[in-house]
Amino acid sequence: MKHKSEKYFQYQYMTLLACILLAVVAVWQQIQLLYLLAFYSLSLSFIFDGLGHHIRNEQADFYQQLIRALLIFLLTTLFYF
Repeated sequence: MKHKSEKYFQYQYMTLLACILLAVVAVWQQIQLLYLLAFYSLSLSFIFDGLGHHIRNEQADFYQQLIRALLIFLLTTLFYF
């Protein structure tokens, strides 16, 4: 039987794959908005990873991933706009 957190780790892998695909297309096509979406997808991937750790009661890892996600989101938004 799968642990409840496995769902969040699967979401993490899906958003990480979306990040990679967006980044490759952004580099290939030189579309600035796709860079922004790739970094937002990376941030969302860290959030899903953190939620998976939160369900497993690994609070230190949860806060670490949450801080990473917030920093990437804020810095990306700041530098883009």
